[in-house]
This record gives sequence, C-alpha cells and structure tokens, in this order.
Amino acid sequence: MSRPIWKGSIAFGLVNIPVKLYSGEERKSEVHFNLLDKRDQAHIKFKRVNEVTGKEVPWDHIVKGYEIDKDEYVLLSDKDFEALAIENNKAVEISEFVPEAEIAPQYFEKPYFLVPDKSGLKGYALLRDTLRELKHVGIAKMVIRSGQSLVCLRPYEETLQLLVMRYHEEIREPSQIDFPSGELKKTKITEKELEIASQLVEAMASKWKPESYHDDYHDSLKAYVEKKHKEGENFKPPEPEEEKPARSVDLMELLQKSLSGRRLAPTAHPKKVRR
Repeated sequence: MSRPIWKGSIAFGLVNIPVKLYSGEERKSEVHFNLLDKRDQAHIKFKRVNEVTGKEVPWDHIVKGYEIDKDEYVLLSDKDFEALAIENNKAVEISEFVPEAEIAPQYFEKPYFLVPDKSGLKGYALLRDTLRELKHVGIAKMVIRSGQSLVCLRPYEETLQLLVMRYHEEIREPSQIDFPSGELKKTKITEKELEIASQLVEAMASKWKPESYHDDYHDSLKAYVEKKHKEGENFKPPEPEEEKPARSVDLMELLQKSLSGRRLAPTAHPKKVRR
C-alpha cells in the first residue's frame, strides 16, 4: 500500500476526525524524450548558471526569491516554507456545506482519499452518510505539500473523497476568450434538425464505463518507437570528450631551455675596467 501524503484531521463544528490523505490517481508510465542535437545526436544539457559570474551553481547554493518590486527581492528558504506549511497544516477545517450539484465541473482538479484512523471510524462514517443523504459536500482549505488548496469532501463508495479545486480567479469564462456568442444566437435550429439530432444521441447512448477508455495515443507511440527500434533505427549518442589535463611543466626542462637560449644569444663585449 502506498504511503499517506498527509496526516491530520477533518474538523467541523466541535467534531474532529483523525485521517490520512492518499493520492487518488495513478500516473501510468509516460513516453519520455531526451533532447538531442540533430547534427550529431549528442545530449543537450541544461545548467544553472550565475548570470554575473557565468559559473554553474550547485543546488545547495540556490534559494528562492520573490520579486516584491523591480530588482528588489525577498529571499525565502526551505525552512520558511516548512514553517508556513506547519502553521496551516493541522486540519481540513470545513467552513461550509454546499449542494454538490451547484459546483460546476471545471472547479474540480485532482482526487485524493481520506482514510480514517481507528479512533475516528464512527465520526468518519457519520460525516460520509450525512453528506450522501443530503447530497452536500464540505468545502475547506488545506495545505498539500507546499501550497494551500481549496478542497471539497464528498462521499465516494465507502470513502470520503477529497477533491482539490480551482479557485474562482483561476477559472476562465467564455467571455474571456474569442467565443462567437453573438453569431451562435443568430443561428436558427429547426424542429426537424433537433429531432434527428436527438434520435442520433439516443441511438449512441450508453452506460458510462470509464474502464473502457484508455490512452490510445500513448500505446501507438510506444508501438511506433519499438517498431523503429526493431528496424534498426537506433543509435548511441556520442560520449562527451574528456578535457585533457594540462601537461605538467618540468622545472628542470624550463631551466635548461632558458640556459640554452642564453648561450645562443650574442654576447656583448665586456667593458674594460679602469684600474
């Protein structure tokens, strides 16, 4: 079983339910690509470079800075983020309960599961069954990893599912894009067209079976790559050349060369010393 991402509690009113948070999604293996130079198929490397010195910077020397004004920053360390997370990471405090049907689908983003501790089983079941009976969901805020999220608690089968939500300012409305609302309003649909379209939808209607859908493009891409590999279209990128160490200079060799140069140079006539 996977490890919990977070341990805390669900809180509403005076009720406190100890829970653990688990991810509700499983990412399947993706097809990853390396970036290569098309001229010689060598690997492309990215470096963290100090723009003043031009030298590469190791990870342990990198800090995060928030630009509060032009070219004026406030530095934040990992300890700052940890302190903020601890301060806000005590509980999923439900602030209100709303009808689930009132929340548009575009507000939901990512699923998690809340699993109760033994001491919280009854409270957990009571909250789950009450939400199911009333068709309501609980709305709360909580810190997941390094950021605060708006979340929704809803009953799902035997569990309480936690859905991370988008904030209202993150949602784009049709009026914010180039949507032809005026032209659509001018479009006239006849009763006959609507009748035929309805018959077609009903003919294609089926019970929702999510397990019957999967990523066809992912499968096709992997099969295509494997086919090219079997056909011999594979290669090894060239190894980067190692920098040759500078040749050590022998001090005796330098002295001998210097002496030879002095011997070959024309000697000046010595001045006569007056007695």
